[in-house]
Amino acid sequence: MALDEYYPKDHKEKILPDSSITRRNYKFFGCYGMTSFKRFNVHFLTETVIIFATGNTYQIYNIETHEKRVFIG
Repeated sequence: MALDEYYPKDHKEKILPDSSITRRNYKFFGCYGMTSFKRFNVHFLTETVIIFATGNTYQIYNIETHEKRVFIG
């Protein structure tokens, strides 16, 4: 694990049961790959625009229009 990632001291892995929802009853919206345990990974640029790092990219995402811009580097 990288130095800027952490698990809380009381972290316990949660085992989730299989879902009873069938594939035809849900819609896939997107997968952002955002590291949830990385500190300070999400920042608001405006009230509706966020920026976050994913792998070797950073992404700017508008939560109202769902527009996403990906920058490498």
